[in-house]
Amino acid sequence: MKKFGKRMMSLLICMAMMTALISGCGKKDAGNTTDAGSQTSAAGTTQAASQGGEDASKEAAFPLAEPVTMSLGLYQVPGTDVTKTLTLTEMEKKTNIKWDYHPFGEDIKDKLPLEFGSGEYKDVYLRVGLSAMDIAKYAGQGVVIPLNDLIEQYMPNLKAALDEKNLWNYLISEDGQIYSLPQIGDKEAGMLMFVNKPWMEQLNIEEPKTAEDFLNMLRTFKNSDANGNGKADELPLVLCKDMLGFLPQYFGIASDVISGSATSFENGKAEFYPATEKYKEYLSILRTMVEEGLVNSDYETIGWQDQEAMTMTSDNVGAFLHWGGYLGVGSERDEDFPGLTPLNESNMVVSSGFQGGGLVITDKCEHPELVAQWADYFYSEEGGRLLWMGLEGESYKLSDDGQTYSWVTDGPWGDNQTTILESATLMGQMADPVLIPPIYNAGNQNPDESFLWKQRRVAIDSSNPLPVLTWTDAESKERSTYLADIQPYVDQYRAAVATGDQDLDTTWDEYINTLNQMQLKRLVEIDQAAYDRFLSRDK
Repeated sequence: MKKFGKRMMSLLICMAMMTALISGCGKKDAGNTTDAGSQTSAAGTTQAASQGGEDASKEAAFPLAEPVTMSLGLYQVPGTDVTKTLTLTEMEKKTNIKWDYHPFGEDIKDKLPLEFGSGEYKDVYLRVGLSAMDIAKYAGQGVVIPLNDLIEQYMPNLKAALDEKNLWNYLISEDGQIYSLPQIGDKEAGMLMFVNKPWMEQLNIEEPKTAEDFLNMLRTFKNSDANGNGKADELPLVLCKDMLGFLPQYFGIASDVISGSATSFENGKAEFYPATEKYKEYLSILRTMVEEGLVNSDYETIGWQDQEAMTMTSDNVGAFLHWGGYLGVGSERDEDFPGLTPLNESNMVVSSGFQGGGLVITDKCEHPELVAQWADYFYSEEGGRLLWMGLEGESYKLSDDGQTYSWVTDGPWGDNQTTILESATLMGQMADPVLIPPIYNAGNQNPDESFLWKQRRVAIDSSNPLPVLTWTDAESKERSTYLADIQPYVDQYRAAVATGDQDLDTTWDEYINTLNQMQLKRLVEIDQAAYDRFLSRDK
């Protein structure tokens, strides 16, 4: 996992783009529910008691008369103690559910599969970044249990949210079961290009509308002593390996970047975009950037920290990709780096705001009903704020009219929004089981966040959300086998073409033939079938 420094809204954006989503194949009949937020089971308003010796797994009146302990695996931001967050400590008070915590760090992607494979897994997993393929795999093994009945019986807040937003079909997997609890928010864009506006004004550059306009802007940045120091030290475009996947969206290619499937969608057709003519054109543009020195030469090897070191402290950067401008150049200069309006041929990477994988329950859990009721609180307005923002008066404070808020920066949770979110809440880089409270974006008084939100709306409003695909366990296994060969080869070929080690025109046919030998056609067939199922759902 990557811990982006000075995160704020970018944490929300990153998760909102995590397209490890759970979708469905049939419309859920949820029955009668009330509006999300009108029921707060963890706050003690569920009236059926587990008192007087009744089984604690029955519908519970929180806090429980006797504590119940279960094991919990969850991601922890390095340098923080997730077990001390306001979210989890307050929930223990409300419910008397005590978790035996087992936090993961940055090596979660390596350790989590080993833990599941060993059989020594926990009762519950919370915000561990499970993808749709991961969930299908572990569900197929019987490790992750179905949640349908638990949701129907014990989760009125989640049911109301899914009804209101018509999201049942996104949640139900290909076998008709629900295996994870979702994070539900609004549409969100991925990384954007942020461009040096003072340079554009100084050099009389109009905002680019086409790929050629964009290249010409970079050329002007490079050749015109844009920073005025008399040296040829301008970096027209700064990229890194962690953010490179979002560059193709500016040249007509929008795909499921985070999941790594490299699938794009157009006119009812799923395509593996690195095998398309559009991608060939993109590689030609990338080769031009490298050949003319319009991008840093080490972009294939440096990480996000190196990129931020280049953009944050220098005055020679023309443009960069990131979740937010101020994350690249700081809050004092972010208004000098507005987001680039999508180019004419662009369909930006935009998510539906729905993410699966927020919480799963394993077959080792003895009290899944209690877990469901515990989690359902986060789908209420009050519970959503607790998970996402902490406690009013401690981590944030509301305005007199209750419509806006500001962060408590003189308290024990930190002196800025990023620190507060990381130390006091579960809002972070991976999906949580939560209905994101509307006030979080609409009522944020932080000027950096307000500015960034307006910038991102341009991309969001210009594009349609990517479809949400799921695969059967068999399909997931087959895809993984093919991608293990295909993706490294695609990355290798891209780097070789960009540096000129391979000529694009003379090697393209061989490249496509090699992909076909790696079962590319079968991979596309699997994704097309999943896409057809997505399109056929009654929404």
